[in-house]
Amino acid sequence: MPRRAAKPCRHPGCPSLIPGGADRCYCDEHQRAHDRQYDRGRGSSSARGYGATWRKLRRLVLSERPLCEDPFGIHARRDEVVAAEEVDHIVPLREGGDNSRDNLQALCKSCHSRKTAREDGRWG
Repeated sequence: MPRRAAKPCRHPGCPSLIPGGADRCYCDEHQRAHDRQYDRGRGSSSARGYGATWRKLRRLVLSERPLCEDPFGIHARRDEVVAAEEVDHIVPLREGGDNSRDNLQALCKSCHSRKTAREDGRWG
């Protein structure tokens, strides 16, 4: 079976090639730098409040509310029902939110990504 073609490192100006089929986008040198930049100051998931207790609460919320709560009205406009896959804090923990049921909503991956991106100032 033929091998996949090598792909260039995504770091601007880097001439290195990454072997075809590798599941990374940077050469060894730039991958380490990219990982350090991404993880800097973020802390572990448990340190951010997403430990075993959160995982139990998440399962409970998804069992109680199995459908996306559609905070943007997208699913309603399309006349569709979408299963919830993720649990979101309406007021994020880093902004003083808590794990109370009133502060949690069940969302599909698409709605959760859209909400997070808007809160973090991405997507314009």
